[in-house]
Amino acid sequence: MTWNALFLSQAILSVCATITIAFVGLLLAHAPGFSADGMAADISSISGPAFLRWGETALFRISTGLAIALGASIAAFTWFHPGPVVRVLASLASGIGVYFAATVFLGSVPYTTTAAYGITPENWNALVLLLPLIPGIMVAIANVWWLKRESSLLSRILASLLTCISTLSLCSLTWSFVLLFSLDTLNFATPLLTAIAIALPIAAAILAAVWAGFPTRRSLQRLLTLNNGIVAIGLTLYGLVYLLLLLGYAD
Repeated sequence: MTWNALFLSQAILSVCATITIAFVGLLLAHAPGFSADGMAADISSISGPAFLRWGETALFRISTGLAIALGASIAAFTWFHPGPVVRVLASLASGIGVYFAATVFLGSVPYTTTAAYGITPENWNALVLLLPLIPGIMVAIANVWWLKRESSLLSRILASLLTCISTLSLCSLTWSFVLLFSLDTLNFATPLLTAIAIALPIAAAILAAVWAGFPTRRSLQRLLTLNNGIVAIGLTLYGLVYLLLLLGYAD
């Protein structure tokens, strides 16, 4: 590892973060809002940079590109800086993955089932968001402990299982969305490419489970890089898409 690589990863991360923050600032400064009927206003009349008037599909593509660039730069930063802070961030990533997995599981429970226990749809919707915080926080704390100590066979098996679930959840919510959305908007969504986009999260989850189950310095470095990169892509992408919807650039 050379100082050139360390400096380059820091510089790329700084540039990607700066561009993303500037993009968010422009979105906030020139938000079109909504028309009287509740639909997104006409963005062709926005007074600002030309790319803000390209339409929602173009803005979604820009958001996707920024998310991928930021995630890749954070992954590179993680690879060259595998220190305590990065390990904490990777543990947080695992907790977020388990949170999303639990949210999807609870969200699949029909209202008719919860109504039998006296839970209204509104209350269940709130519980779907709150209850997964418990396993998410527990996994994040356990992961910090696991990364700092020599692990027994049982803890390695448990870490491998949880890492597999977390990575599969995060990849399904990020990589598949990015790839399928990009393929669809480019009219290039062939069955083979769609199948590859769906298979990638499974492959990444298997790799992460193997790296967690047989921890070495290099395998942990790979696991930390994968987790932090995926979470950065996912959170950035969903944050930008939500911002576009919230400010009226898309509906």
